Amino acid sequence: MKFLERYPRWVLTFAACLYLLPGTWLFPLVDRDEPRFSGATIEMMERGNYVVPYFNDQYRFDKPPLTYWWMQLHYRLVGISELGARLHSVSAAWLVALALYGFALRLKMEPRWALLVGLVWLSSLQVVIHGRVAVADMPLILGTTIALRGIWDYLFVKKQRSFLNAAFAQTYLGMAFAFLAKGPLALFIPILTLLAVAIFSRKCRTLYWKQLLASLLPGLLVCLAIIGAWGIPALLQTQGAYFNVGIGEHVVERGISSFNERFYIPGVYYIAIILIFFSPWVPALVPSLKATWRARKETPYAGFLLGWVASSFIIFAFYKTQLPHYILPSYPALALLAVGWLRSNQNIGFQLSYTLTRIALSVAILSLFVLGWIFNRYQTVADLGHAALWLSALLVVLLMASECVKRQRLLAAILCSLGSAFLFLPFAHNVRQAHLVVRLQSAHAQILKDAPNAYADGFGEPSLVWYSGRFWNFQAKPNADALQSGDVLLINTRRWRLDDRLISDWQAGDPLRPRNDLRAEIQEQYGHLELQTVQGFNPGNSSWIELTLIHKP
Repeated sequence: MKFLERYPRWVLTFAACLYLLPGTWLFPLVDRDEPRFSGATIEMMERGNYVVPYFNDQYRFDKPPLTYWWMQLHYRLVGISELGARLHSVSAAWLVALALYGFALRLKMEPRWALLVGLVWLSSLQVVIHGRVAVADMPLILGTTIALRGIWDYLFVKKQRSFLNAAFAQTYLGMAFAFLAKGPLALFIPILTLLAVAIFSRKCRTLYWKQLLASLLPGLLVCLAIIGAWGIPALLQTQGAYFNVGIGEHVVERGISSFNERFYIPGVYYIAIILIFFSPWVPALVPSLKATWRARKETPYAGFLLGWVASSFIIFAFYKTQLPHYILPSYPALALLAVGWLRSNQNIGFQLSYTLTRIALSVAILSLFVLGWIFNRYQTVADLGHAALWLSALLVVLLMASECVKRQRLLAAILCSLGSAFLFLPFAHNVRQAHLVVRLQSAHAQILKDAPNAYADGFGEPSLVWYSGRFWNFQAKPNADALQSGDVLLINTRRWRLDDRLISDWQAGDPLRPRNDLRAEIQEQYGHLELQTVQGFNPGNSSWIELTLIHKP
């Protein structure tokens, strides 16, 4: 224990490697944002244009460029690979843990409890997932955490009269950093946090509002100057499209349109989702929030942390694109609150919230086990079955870690959560074995590389661009006569998805029917050319797909 307290930053560094690196180099790029970020970084390096990103030879206005800048550093360090694409998230999550350790010391926590804050952050399920994903969320959280640390110092620590100090640098450079990672969200989180402090602590006379207000004008000028150094050239190069599309389409439109037209319940989604993704620390979640809420008027610290937690929920409660990681910027504050409560409470009684977590995890474990057992009966999808079984085992260990937290066995909880992180390694291996585009690239790399033109019909996954290392035309479907010598055409031939029809076929012992079957049509139109098929799992829409690769010699 003395070693842990003596070298806490080294302990957090080692823990970050153990939690976030296993399987990171094996797990294929999934979803749709990972290959877009990763591919856009490659094109940025090839073009030498570090202002406006491109993907598949077209503008990509989805996010500001900081993630691409950071990612390319790791590409140059470890090469263009899944690991290189994800190291910026690993690094950012590690730096957040270090920042939280310092934050906890500011809250007068003993070093061992401050260390636990960083470990709670690193071991939370959503951080374990998103700390190894090639997107912009972890840089955003790093920037907002640094900015809020600076705001904390302004409000609660008396400084010298000069505004040029550490708090100034943390506040405004942190906000600029976060904005360059993910846009205006970087400004809304501090604003809502300050609003909560103003509401809950309006009668408190120990807050140093004047020194924060004195820094506001010069600080915002510095922040805007940094953002403008990139933003103005970007707007000029794209004639304003970076703002119109980046804000109008990727922020506003997503807010008013449900993701994949799924059912939308305002606010409820994130309340339910955090009971899973803050595991294994859910037993301390609701009690810590209740205790902090009760202390909101007496303790100014409480209002600050409550505002930090609530900011992401308020911003995204009515945002129709509902994704679990949207409230991830609140997790640093939740780690501080959870440890603060565990530090002063030795008994965790019955909680409906944790009971619901147990039920949800148990259902997920059982469902994945049954799914893995079924898939393992079919050789074609055996790799996917193995992945489901390993994921089921990962959740079992995570549930064990949650039970350790419930019983106040915190060291055992840390060790169990480390075990779940290591189970990501075999899970990643089997997902890679089943991944459709990885299989396609492994089987036909030379044909794809040498083709003058590459077309895809019914399959527009961005991972196709990243893994093949070439541009694809997803708009046109040329007929056989229009294909030039060496061209390739990829057609989505058959697709299976886990739905009622598939389950009824399995229960009846019948062949599993696909949602579509274009084999006869493809044979009729392109039968005189080289036809080869590849099957695999497509994480983009969680389906099993058969692709036909048409090659004109």
